[in-house]
Amino acid sequence: MGAEGAHIKGREGVFMAKSWLESTTRFQIHFTVYDSEAQVTLPLADGRTKAFDMRGLHIQDDGRTNRCPLYVEVKNCDTEGGQGQQYEQYLRDCYLAAAKQRQDGVDQETEFMWLTWHPFSLGKWSRLCTEEELRSALTSLDEALVDEDLIRALPARLWLVVLSRRQQEMTMGDRLLGEIRRILTAGEAL
Repeated sequence: MGAEGAHIKGREGVFMAKSWLESTTRFQIHFTVYDSEAQVTLPLADGRTKAFDMRGLHIQDDGRTNRCPLYVEVKNCDTEGGQGQQYEQYLRDCYLAAAKQRQDGVDQETEFMWLTWHPFSLGKWSRLCTEEELRSALTSLDEALVDEDLIRALPARLWLVVLSRRQQEMTMGDRLLGEIRRILTAGEAL
């Protein structure tokens, strides 16, 4: 697939993922990289920036806080491809974004999601969101950037989602979802 085809497929993946996430009613996606790259870009502790594919909120019901910032990386893949190596870079970037927020005194317990249509690194799949895997992804970092407290805290804020085409068919349509949100916002009974 050429660069243009990959770009089209990537864009389609972002909007399919946005639709699916919002249909769960647990996520509100406010920006995509295609709407506003500036709104999905985070500064990193090593001085770089990272543009994620989407930014929004995770609406929680776990007693912590009602809404946590969420940044999503989308991989609209039909094969494993290079996802294993890309995921390692993603873990580094998530860590460095959270580290930068801590340095700046604005750690909002930001959550990060990797959403794909094809699983990868199956030999270590159950460990991909663990301290062990995060620590492994950080081996190339300057030691001054490594914060053990953050390494222990960040895995609880990582999401790894494999979406199938059939799951997408189960989503609530925009009209019904909008009506439910309107009712909930207005405080009406269902």
